[in-house]
Amino acid sequence: MKEELIKRGLARSGNKPVLIERLKEAIRRNAPLVGNMTAEIRNNLAGDAFNGGAHWAMVEQDGDVIEEAETTEGERFRNPTVPRHQDWEDTTGNAPKKRNYLAVADRGVFINTVKMPVFNRNETVKMIGGKIVWKECNSEGTHPNVEYLEKNGIDKDSHPAEWVNLFLPWLKDKNNEGLMDMCTITDRMNMKILASTGSQRRNQIRAFTTDEVMKHFGVYMLNGLNPAPQINKKFKSQHEDPVNGSNMCNEAFGPNAEGRHVDFKRFLSLVDPLIPVPAKDKDPNYKINPLIKQLVHVSKKAMTPGKWISVDEQTISFKGRHKDKLRITYKKEGDGFQCDALCADGYTFTVYFQNAS
Repeated sequence: MKEELIKRGLARSGNKPVLIERLKEAIRRNAPLVGNMTAEIRNNLAGDAFNGGAHWAMVEQDGDVIEEAETTEGERFRNPTVPRHQDWEDTTGNAPKKRNYLAVADRGVFINTVKMPVFNRNETVKMIGGKIVWKECNSEGTHPNVEYLEKNGIDKDSHPAEWVNLFLPWLKDKNNEGLMDMCTITDRMNMKILASTGSQRRNQIRAFTTDEVMKHFGVYMLNGLNPAPQINKKFKSQHEDPVNGSNMCNEAFGPNAEGRHVDFKRFLSLVDPLIPVPAKDKDPNYKINPLIKQLVHVSKKAMTPGKWISVDEQTISFKGRHKDKLRITYKKEGDGFQCDALCADGYTFTVYFQNAS
């Protein structure tokens, strides 16, 4: 059986029932044999994630020229890296042109089954025992994963804090080993505090509680929604700093909040401090990998993307010095760390940081 899979360029991983079904599906689709392919196709096979025989090929822009519309300022659209007035005002006709493609792609029928609420005749959501009634439906849109969200206590009336607890859980999920949780982070921070024998303030540093760790994470979330030049300004009352101060943070953290936040940043550890740190060129995001994995894990579980998706870049603003920071001069958002994001209907399904190997 594996020999037949190899002939068709298919993956050979999985148990026997999986391999049998994979081979049957290839036969039903008349998947071509690798031996009958040209050398160019064999060298550019798309891989196990695609149908057997699928391969990469360069598509030429051989269609009609697309005339660019003018902006409100009277200029044509241009690439971000093309200087203003370059090429587009070229009267010789040598300006770059966009073209359509004559090649037509044959795409399979999109099939996606999701749970959607049942509606009464008066167009209200049907409820039984205080719970929404769901039914399986075919849909091309992006919809929440009802089973996963209900399992974690999330519904349409959930408070934003409950969503935060889903992405940053207090306790480790036994079914998802290796993901981040607040209790484990707290234990690791306190472990580093006890080990800081060379610190002059060792006897003055109190152990962190899980609730306190969550508060410090929350300050960064607040600063993302309402940025301040320095995050320490959030600990001041609005009487002290009318522009950047926060009465909520001032009351929640109390006195010596800035010093306590310095300790938080110093001892924060998302990874096990007893494990040696790998070289940065091998794993540049090692120290924050648990956070990235946790966010991506929940993000992919919580939603089911629809037929139409988009891939673009997202930037985390950063103004300090770091070798992985990208210099961005053509966007007002400024410099920062960039990641490639797969999105659907305004929802970020997953991300991949560009500095990762």
